[in-house]
Amino acid sequence: MLPLTALIYGTLAAGAAFLLEILFLTGFSSGLTAFATGALIEEGMKLLFLFQYQKRFPPSIPSSIPFQLFSFSLFGIGFALIEIFLALPPDIGILSALICIHTFTSLLLGYALLSRERSLIFLPVGIISAVCAHTAYNLFVASLQ
Repeated sequence: MLPLTALIYGTLAAGAAFLLEILFLTGFSSGLTAFATGALIEEGMKLLFLFQYQKRFPPSIPSSIPFQLFSFSLFGIGFALIEIFLALPPDIGILSALICIHTFTSLLLGYALLSRERSLIFLPVGIISAVCAHTAYNLFVASLQ
């Protein structure tokens, strides 16, 4: 049940990010500011929903880090499913790129959440890393078009 729940939380986070992007990015021209703001919105929603997922479904075994990382990956795939749905019809390149970037940033944020108990520096480093990676991905994709 928990892997399916992680997938659902990912789709909910993507829906919330999509609504916020409609509110805040309407009228922006494509550029670094728009791509960075979009990445900040998406990664912020991921962090918020990952935090809620982890709070609502704490691991039953403290050493279940591989299972938690698997759940974070499924969360990222759930997030990517909404973007894939919005990019219909996606080709295999778009499909795999969306899944890879969202899974990667979800793993970054999930690991930052897991590590925040050791040091609070992991949380800001995690969100900054995820936003930078996502912005770089957005700029790269925009340069190809």
